[in-house]
Amino acid sequence: MRGAVIVFETDTIDFGEIWEGEKAEAEFKFKNEGSQPLMLTEVITTCGCTNAVWPKEAIPAGGTGSIKVAYDSQFRPGVFMKKIGVRSNAKNANVKIIVITGNVIKPAIPPAH
Repeated sequence: MRGAVIVFETDTIDFGEIWEGEKAEAEFKFKNEGSQPLMLTEVITTCGCTNAVWPKEAIPAGGTGSIKVAYDSQFRPGVFMKKIGVRSNAKNANVKIIVITGNVIKPAIPPAH
């Protein structure tokens, strides 16, 4: 395909069970399977609990890159699913949605003596 083409190894990462207060981190790896350089112009998280770091330089045709995503579970017990929008010049998906999921476990509080 002419132009940039972004292909992720996976578009969903499940953290499973994590303890409340833990920062869970994931890396979404991708490849530019197109014939032109790939530029990620914006990565949009849906809340302040999630942040993302992505390459600002062009990914050449055939090159690889990754988006690092961190989820702050402090004060957020229970099941979560956060969508992250990846905006790029890719011909196959100029906005691609990647997802993190998991279940934040609240630690048991020992009884007071």
